[in-house]
Amino acid sequence: MNTERIISLQNLIDALQDCKRLNALAAVSGMPSSTFKFSLVRTLDGWKEELKQWSTNQDSPVPRKIAVSAMAVLPSNSFAPLIEVTAAAWLRNLHLIVKPARGSDKFVKRWIEIIRQLLPSFDITETFETSKLDYDRLIVFGSDETVDIFRKRFGREKDLFGFGHRFSIAYVDSDLENAAENAAADIVSWNQLGCLSPQTIFVKSKLVFDFAEVLAEKINKAEQIYPRGEVNIETSYEIQRIRREVAVRDNSKVIASTNSTAWTVLLSPDNRLESCPLNRTAWVKPADSIQELNSILSPHIHHVEAIGIWPEDKLNSVLKEESKKLSDTYLLLGKMQSPSLSRMHSGLPPLAFTL
Repeated sequence: MNTERIISLQNLIDALQDCKRLNALAAVSGMPSSTFKFSLVRTLDGWKEELKQWSTNQDSPVPRKIAVSAMAVLPSNSFAPLIEVTAAAWLRNLHLIVKPARGSDKFVKRWIEIIRQLLPSFDITETFETSKLDYDRLIVFGSDETVDIFRKRFGREKDLFGFGHRFSIAYVDSDLENAAENAAADIVSWNQLGCLSPQTIFVKSKLVFDFAEVLAEKINKAEQIYPRGEVNIETSYEIQRIRREVAVRDNSKVIASTNSTAWTVLLSPDNRLESCPLNRTAWVKPADSIQELNSILSPHIHHVEAIGIWPEDKLNSVLKEESKKLSDTYLLLGKMQSPSLSRMHSGLPPLAFTL
């Protein structure tokens, strides 16, 4: 059993939530401090119950007797993959080499410094060198094109874990007030920039207008406590462009922050998936059943990372219908940014068990 490493990871979760360490990481995250702390704590919360179970049974990840090396190529839009791969590498006894994305090197450096303090025996280092990929495992987060480039260069398919473009959506069956509050929390966390962030929320047709109004209210309230922060000019332009476009469509509506692009709710009767500029921009569209949702998502099945469901009894009924599932990951709305370490990721087995 992996008891010692599991207990160390449990202690790490508590230690990372120390104010001094949280502030040190937030200072180099590029996010407002309160927003970073909110996002990190939600990610770590997803591990707690699972680690507790692993500490008392035999179904936990097994550490390698002889450590192997793994290089992780990180994405530019989210810190969540770094956090996940750190935990997986520790549980599996890997030497982890981290390649930061452009602009995130300060955060990665600070993260490694703190992890080394808290887990002194963990061999974790940083590199900017990718000309030689002489590692036992290669983990790549990024666009499909980035994954394909590294796949060709690495040449060993069985030792490559590639996580390309994926997106998540949500479905609300009832209980609009709580659904909107939970959806807002998932959208605000990591500023909606991870693959588990809901981009489109489907709601029953008769409830769609009401839900959009309540969702806007909840995101606006969250913005006062956990501000999004600045975005680049290109992102700001894209958010403004899509606001203008949707505003002139028939039976559509834009509810948005004033004098800024801080948050946007886009209501449309057209239930087809549309591109989303993220950064707290959410589509609200109609779907009257899980069956209708499945039909909408079918053309995009290979890019669906997770589906959030509300309320919980609806999620439970969906989970029972194995043959009709369109995703490896169904989550309770409000917990989409608190995934377990044993979830399927982009259709691949959990890193904590397979690295």
